[in-house]
Amino acid sequence: MKILSAHFLRSRETLFSILLAIFFLVGTVSHLIRDLRPWMLFLTPGVLGVVGILAVLFWWAGSGQRPWVLILWVLSTYVVTFALEAIGTHTGMVFGAYTYGQGLGFMALSVPLVIGFNWTIVVLGVHSWVSFLPNAPLRVLATALGCVAFDVVMEPVAMDPRMDYWSWAVGYVPLQNYLAWFVIAALAAIWLEALELKPAGLFARAFVVIQIVFFLVLFVAFSFFSLA
Repeated sequence: MKILSAHFLRSRETLFSILLAIFFLVGTVSHLIRDLRPWMLFLTPGVLGVVGILAVLFWWAGSGQRPWVLILWVLSTYVVTFALEAIGTHTGMVFGAYTYGQGLGFMALSVPLVIGFNWTIVVLGVHSWVSFLPNAPLRVLATALGCVAFDVVMEPVAMDPRMDYWSWAVGYVPLQNYLAWFVIAALAAIWLEALELKPAGLFARAFVVIQIVFFLVLFVAFSFFSLA
């Protein structure tokens, strides 16, 4: 018996989305407690990986597409974004000069393995939110802009030493980073449209919104309250 059958996933997506919101609510509060934050950072890579896999499975279950087409987009997007991150960390030519900390777990080529996966799910979720737009060029543009907006929200928290996700050599986020986000997200969205894949469902959308709320809450808490 397939534990995660397509029928099971389709019928459980709303429930899993609610559970995801509750899980992140607890995680957000725990990040604000100094003694619990190291445990939350330890769990972060695994959580992002599991949630990303679930998002892809729910997408497959609700799309009716052949699995290999979805896998092709996911794997190619992961490999390309991971490779660009590796090039970026070693040369500064893609996003600007930056280095990753220990907050995102195990690394290869100085890049956390979970980074490419998070790129993939963010693009997928944002594209799903803008799927109501009437044509592909508009959807691609909106996806790219949405991903840049996501990064704008994420950056202040990610570069905070208490999170230790990454740090910029110049001490602030260079414009080059946002331009790179726009181009990479647009290319991933173009590839998604070219394969004629259906938009992801509720879970991927929820994942993006929940992450945005997570980063906004931490930004406010780190900026205006005394949290060691």
